[in-house]
Amino acid sequence: MGDLPAMSNYKSRSPAPRIPKLVVSTEGSLGLIQKGLDYNENPHEASLNDFKGRHTDSSIANYIAKETPIVPSPHKDNLLLSHSTVYLWQAIPSILEHPTVNAALPVYDPSAAPGSQKKRPWSAPPPPITFVSQMPNSSLGEQLVSQWVGSAAGEEHKRSWIWEYGRIRIALLCGKSLYDRLMAQPGDKINCKLSIFASAFFHITPLPPYHHVNNIDKHSKQVTESAKAPKPPKVKKSTVPAKGMPDPDILPEDILLPPPGTKTKTYHSDFYPGSYASGESLDRPLLLGVLLTPRLHSPIPAAQKDAWDYVIRRLFVRDTMTLEDSISNLAVGAESLLPAIEAEEGRGVPVSRKRVIRYLDLEEWARVVDVFDNWAFRPENLILDTMIGEDAIRSIGND
Repeated sequence: MGDLPAMSNYKSRSPAPRIPKLVVSTEGSLGLIQKGLDYNENPHEASLNDFKGRHTDSSIANYIAKETPIVPSPHKDNLLLSHSTVYLWQAIPSILEHPTVNAALPVYDPSAAPGSQKKRPWSAPPPPITFVSQMPNSSLGEQLVSQWVGSAAGEEHKRSWIWEYGRIRIALLCGKSLYDRLMAQPGDKINCKLSIFASAFFHITPLPPYHHVNNIDKHSKQVTESAKAPKPPKVKKSTVPAKGMPDPDILPEDILLPPPGTKTKTYHSDFYPGSYASGESLDRPLLLGVLLTPRLHSPIPAAQKDAWDYVIRRLFVRDTMTLEDSISNLAVGAESLLPAIEAEEGRGVPVSRKRVIRYLDLEEWARVVDVFDNWAFRPENLILDTMIGEDAIRSIGND
């Protein structure tokens, strides 16, 4: 890509990047991975696509870990190839458990059982593992990221999925709509439940190509300079000090921060498949990078994750309305919660009933959710029917 900013302009607080010890590339299409990456012909009779249609998610995980070949690439000694797909929830943990891959992971606890020596608690130093993915520019891509973000909730030794290995970083190359949702701030038009959960569980930093637009509209197009800053709310946030919130996490030192206002000039021909009809540069890149670095301490307790999901989902149905006008969406009689939400005592900060939903930040959401979660008449079932069940329900698509 043209006009990339020089690395000397970056606020680097760590040594120069190192070459990865091992890279595992996954691809759900056997034809693509064979033709594009010289993946050897699958020597097993059962293909992944046939296998997953007739078996449970746990048996698919076992198939990926023990039956699907993870083979070396002829291009690089440290590159391995795997015919698997992240649409299956257990695919990535199974790759980490594969003997070839697991052997390259550092031992954290030599005294643990053989299968757990590489796993580590959440409070341990982050492992040298980064999960990199180019997301489909569709609802499937957004659903995948939403599930990955939400799965980071948990107690010290009770996290599942890839989080059993500690605070693994996730680097995404995604479309503008998903990028804007991840980067959105309180008050932005595109601020949503994913924005709040992502900022609660992760440090979110942009990766190349850089081009973030503040207060982007819901179609991810450029806005005028005067419209970039969100309009100030009519009722401001309370100045009462927050209570019961974790201490702010410090951004890890090895995160590269681009200079303010950095933009990467890109063209249609920089992306495949692209249009070559115009030689003019794009207003924004078609794909944008973002790094999700797990926070050591999240304002969302594991025991309240379902309540946070329920409350934010319900209130964002009317995100341009005030809390007073929207709170009835939680349940019949929820208006009775307003005095406790406005009181000085309680978790987070007091929230005025006149505050607009879109402008609430994490400290304010903590108050609203905590009051709701301790309500005697709170609905018993806070989970959508589509979210009930084992991890198998998380699998997406048919690829």
